[in-house]
Amino acid sequence: MIPAALETGCITKKRVRKTLTAVSTASGKRGLKSQMITCDKSGKLLLPHEVDNCSVTGKRVDRRLLKSCEVSGQLALTSLLKRCSITGKMVAPGLLCKCPETGKKAQKISMVRCEESGDLCLPEALANCNVTNKKVRNSMLDRSDASGKSCLRKFIVRCTVSNLKLLPVEIRTYSLTGLAVDTRLLRICFYSGKIGLEDKMIRSKASGKWMLPEYSMKLPSCVIIGRDEAVLCLWTKKYKRPEAAAKCLLSGLVFAKQLLNAVGEFQLFRECLDGTRDGTVFPEPDYLARNMPNMYSGVQTFD
Repeated sequence: MIPAALETGCITKKRVRKTLTAVSTASGKRGLKSQMITCDKSGKLLLPHEVDNCSVTGKRVDRRLLKSCEVSGQLALTSLLKRCSITGKMVAPGLLCKCPETGKKAQKISMVRCEESGDLCLPEALANCNVTNKKVRNSMLDRSDASGKSCLRKFIVRCTVSNLKLLPVEIRTYSLTGLAVDTRLLRICFYSGKIGLEDKMIRSKASGKWMLPEYSMKLPSCVIIGRDEAVLCLWTKKYKRPEAAAKCLLSGLVFAKQLLNAVGEFQLFRECLDGTRDGTVFPEPDYLARNMPNMYSGVQTFD
């Protein structure tokens, strides 16, 4: 054959007929058609060393269309590599996992497993449940209207009075009705220990104690206090704080302390018994003798 009809193949280095060769679209070099490879992506003929396998599709493609996965180092079509939302690296899709909360993709080793559903999620897609202390998906949580704290939605309780959403620790049972109520609306009766709604309870003006109405008393001044927070002096008919009054050792009756003598006896009574105070005839001379004969027999006068 004439020399002009021959070409040297870059693979075999042999001179062969031009019609048996083709030019690589990558390098412009010639090679035997029988030894060249068609790119599965572009359909163009390439020399064997200009082609490699895509680790994702398994197809043989132009090396110029491939890029190394920044995690595994394997070659894959550039269009198939995905960016990790955590590291920012271009990674083969098989190494990534889609977060069900955000829809973003990241390497599985960088994901955190939801302790309730078992789903792999981005760290920012999880939050702490204040009831179980587990890390769970944000979409599975609900927030307390009282504290703003979050917990799994299944643990949220609604107040039967305000209808607010609350954590289990923020709600108690109302003793009088058995209903679940926001603890902020409840008070504990100091005397009975029963729990009641604040608007059904009474607060002592003297001590600040909360109580059920039956444990309260109203003074002549209309001030409401606990029933044990004042005693009536039987001589002055005035209420005194318990520590300002005491029982007379002679009669057992309650008087203001300033009316008692040093030994705890009603001073006026003692003076009458001792005959040191003048008075009129007692309306019922035998009253004391009849009730306490050992102590008061013979008493005839009392002012």
